[in-house]
Amino acid sequence: MYTVIVGLRDTAEAVIIAVVLFVALQLATQSYVVEGRSMSPTLVPEQRIMVNRFVYARDGGLFGENVYLFGGPQRGEVIVFVPPLGAETEFVKRVIGVPGDEVTIADGSVIVNGEVSAYVDEPTYSQSLDYPLVVPPNRYFVLGDNRDMSSDSRRWGLVNADDVAGRVWFTYWPFDSFRMFR
Repeated sequence: MYTVIVGLRDTAEAVIIAVVLFVALQLATQSYVVEGRSMSPTLVPEQRIMVNRFVYARDGGLFGENVYLFGGPQRGEVIVFVPPLGAETEFVKRVIGVPGDEVTIADGSVIVNGEVSAYVDEPTYSQSLDYPLVVPPNRYFVLGDNRDMSSDSRRWGLVNADDVAGRVWFTYWPFDSFRMFR
């Protein structure tokens, strides 16, 4: 009888741990399918990505301001967000300018704080913003890696911090394209 009770207890513990881990992963991550070619060659259509939603958690105003618990998006990170234009699906783009950065697009180059951006390696043409642009608090300047095929900050402006869903963590499908992101 004692063996049966111990066995049931061990099974219950394993099930509880599995449920807790499952719920934690569901809250902290989300899977997306890449649509379009705006992030080629970094991400391609139909590629599956896992997004870390927890990395940009905010305190909800607990400490006076709604600040990031672990730091906000940084230059060069690939993020998923709800676009300002109200599209039905989230967009995935690269962060080029963070709050306080001065961004200029001139002569086909993206210049951030006086230096040609390390994350832009091809000509870029401006469409709707006035430059130089200083990125205000709680906003981000984003571009797709495939500049010619990207609807991004050049067209519709800056991304609001509240609209950022998370940072791309890794690609997992197709298997041969597995890649971790910083």
